[in-house]
Amino acid sequence: MSDSTRTAIVTGAAQGVGEAVARRLAKEGVGRLVLVDRQEEKLKAVADELTSESTDTSALVLDLTDITATRAGIDAAVQALGSVDVLVNAAATTARGGITDTSPELFDTIFALNVRAPFFIMQAVAPAMPSWLISARCWLMVALHFCWPIHRARQRSRR
Repeated sequence: MSDSTRTAIVTGAAQGVGEAVARRLAKEGVGRLVLVDRQEEKLKAVADELTSESTDTSALVLDLTDITATRAGIDAAVQALGSVDVLVNAAATTARGGITDTSPELFDTIFALNVRAPFFIMQAVAPAMPSWLISARCWLMVALHFCWPIHRARQRSRR
């Protein structure tokens, strides 16, 4: 398969690691990219720039903490692409709190964005990936920039 026929979905693509990965995929010649982020203006700017550099790029604005909307958006992206060769889950929050000051709302936000969303995105994309690619190209990038108690809860949730 030539790089120009390859497809990719990148979350967190409006800035940081997600943006850098999207730019690298475009530079490497991936033919079709779906960029996902909640920051509409920044996301569209990145998508427009990559499109002007000859990569077929679309922007999908989603709040990944809303699993129903995320699943619908990702399902539509997968259907439009037909198949997915690369999935990069780079969206995450670096919100943090300590054992005495982490509210249930903060904990739920961290868990929803850093754990639940990537899992359900992978679940939506996996059927569109050749089985041999799933382990090789489905990356889960989870921010570990929060305190030990939250990190331990995240680890326990992964068992």
